Amino acid sequence: MHVSETSTVADHCRRFALSDPKVAAFRIDCDHEHDHQCDRCEEIMSVLDHIDGALEKQRGCISEDEFEELRFVVNQSKSSIMSWKAHILRSIHQDTARTDILASLDEFTIFVIQDWAMKYLPRKYRESQTDWFGKRGIPWHLSVAFRKVVEKLEIMTFCHIFKNVTQESEAVVAVMEDVVERLKKAVPSFSTLYYRQDNAGCYHSGQTIVSSSTLGKKAGVTLKRLDFSDPQGGKGACDRKAATIKSHMNIYLNAGHDISTPEQMCEAMLSSDGIPSLNVILCGSVKGEVPAYKIDGISLLSNIEYSTQGIRAWRAYGIGEGKIVKPKPATLTDSLPEVVVLCVHESSFSSVKHRTAKRDTGKAKTDQGNQPSVKQEEADGLFSCPEDGCEKTFLRHSSMLRHLDCGKHQFTLERETLFDVSARKYADFLEGGTLLLLLS
Repeated sequence: MHVSETSTVADHCRRFALSDPKVAAFRIDCDHEHDHQCDRCEEIMSVLDHIDGALEKQRGCISEDEFEELRFVVNQSKSSIMSWKAHILRSIHQDTARTDILASLDEFTIFVIQDWAMKYLPRKYRESQTDWFGKRGIPWHLSVAFRKVVEKLEIMTFCHIFKNVTQESEAVVAVMEDVVERLKKAVPSFSTLYYRQDNAGCYHSGQTIVSSSTLGKKAGVTLKRLDFSDPQGGKGACDRKAATIKSHMNIYLNAGHDISTPEQMCEAMLSSDGIPSLNVILCGSVKGEVPAYKIDGISLLSNIEYSTQGIRAWRAYGIGEGKIVKPKPATLTDSLPEVVVLCVHESSFSSVKHRTAKRDTGKAKTDQGNQPSVKQEEADGLFSCPEDGCEKTFLRHSSMLRHLDCGKHQFTLERETLFDVSARKYADFLEGGTLLLLLS
């Protein structure tokens, strides 16, 4: 991150803060200076300087070993604070890649978000204590697809349940190809595909990136771009869909059934007429391997674009013209791994509706898209966005989930939570009690 501690306002300009000063392909030159000051950023640095000063004053009162230990803790804490500040900037900027794709979707373009769900631990309706120990989780993978038809957003989910698989690049590429083929079967007219994946090693690797360049050739689909979310960048659409599926499976479990095998897991998802727009694919294993491709500096790359020129990569979304990466070895095979499908339950796209509550007066003004205005949401909203810094609130839980899946966050300059207020007031209470005790 190209930020100097002395020029605290520099990281307010994302173009400057995320540019690499040493690589021209990852840099954008700004047409303005970064010589202003930010009072809130100055307060952070002022507090850190006060902590250093207070530590220096105590140097003669404690031993040298204690002083060095405290100084190490202070330096580590300062580094963590600045790293967290940089992480927030990268996460918000990288999320614009998702919102830009959602804004450009049409009936011929599909956007897919992928992630491995946490392994499901087998459960029985009534299990003894001996059954509780030594469980081996069942691996399952989620792919959430978005498309837009006549300005209406539609969603469909693919859930791959495996009997035996290693969560590596071979499994990821095989699932990606299977999803493309099923999407082409469901929507024969679609031709452009975007992928967004987690920052795990099975996704963010040379094997997955290079092998994905040939993805969709048999189906006649063009993979346009492959984006990665920032590490620890928050929950995504796959995590929310996994929570919905687990809740549905718990109903099946509480009805007196066991979920201890992949087959029973599949039955639980399809019970009670299943979950809307959920495709359940029961897989045995993965056939085939992916050659070991290596890309220099791959851990720093966040966005991958596939074109006739080759594979172009960026460290930050839209920052610079990008750089053509050349994998090692240069030979590329068209054969990709395949999943061994045992059972399939197919579904179709379902519309993501946005419902708004009717006002009694009928005079409330709304903005474009027939959505409540910000002031109306602040007054009536019961569900607030869980994203840090986003001030949007919603009347219904479904509206909040739609906002998390395909909406834009509205960040405020400063936000104080109820926990912060209570902690600050409790600290004032303790300081006041100490002063009264000293005065007495």
